Amino acid sequence: MAAIALAESSGNPTATNATDNGGTQTSWGLWQISDGTHNQPVANILDPNVNAAQAVKKVKSQGLSAWGTYTSGKYKQFMSGAAPVTTGLPSGSSSVQDASAVSDLGDSIGKGLGDAISSVFSPVINVLIWGTEALLGIALLIGSVIVLINNSAAGKELEGDAITIAAPELTAETSIAKKAGI
Repeated sequence: MAAIALAESSGNPTATNATDNGGTQTSWGLWQISDGTHNQPVANILDPNVNAAQAVKKVKSQGLSAWGTYTSGKYKQFMSGAAPVTTGLPSGSSSVQDASAVSDLGDSIGKGLGDAISSVFSPVINVLIWGTEALLGIALLIGSVIVLINNSAAGKELEGDAITIAAPELTAETSIAKKAGI
C-alpha cells in the first residue's frame, strides 16, 4: 500500500488531482481518494491518517485494482525489489503479496495511530513530569527553610544549656549580663 501511495501522490499528503478520470473527479491525498466528484469525500481527507483510513475502506470494498497505479504496475518501482507473484497462479487467482499489502497497510495505520496518540499525550506527560519535579523542588525548599528556622530557635535554647553544662559557674554571670544588656 505504501508503494501505491508513492505512485499515486509521490508521497505528498496534500496532493490533489483535479483532472482525474478525464476531469470528472478530483482525487485527494496520499492514496488519491475520490468519491467520483470534485468534492472531498470526507472531512480532512488530506490528513494522512484520514486518507489512510479511507484507503483501507477502499481496498476492502474494491481491492487493490481500484488504483490505476496498481493495475498498471507503476507502484512496482517503489517496492524494495519485491513484486507480486504473477506466474504459476491459476486463472483468476491473486498472489499472496496482495494480502500482505493489506496487512502492511494495517501495520502502517497502527503505527500512524500510535504516533498520533504519542504526539497528543507526550506534551501532557511532560507537563506532569515537570510539574511534579517542580512541586518536589518547592516542597524541599520549604522543608529546608522550616528545618533552618527550627534549628535556629532550638540552637538558641541549646546554647544556654551548653554554657550551663560546660561551665555552671558562668550561668549566674550570663544571666546578669543578659539583664544588663551586655
